[in-house]
Amino acid sequence: MITVVIIDDDPFVTKSLQTILESTKEIRVLGIGHCAKDALVLYETHRPDVLLTDIRMPKQTGIDAAKEILRSEERRVG
Repeated sequence: MITVVIIDDDPFVTKSLQTILESTKEIRVLGIGHCAKDALVLYETHRPDVLLTDIRMPKQTGIDAAKEILRSEERRVG
């Protein structure tokens, strides 16, 4: 089972992606968020195999969130 967290500022996009991904039994969506802050919280809470995030979002980009997650993982592991 592949676990996924979806982050996008458009609720239609997140719900559509969830529907598509969960149409197979091999993927389970653990959480949906709508901003970079949600990405950080949901990643920390669920530790998914895949974090699927929009790049362009208000206030902070998905790339910024990914960098912050990687930094926190380095501190945790290392």
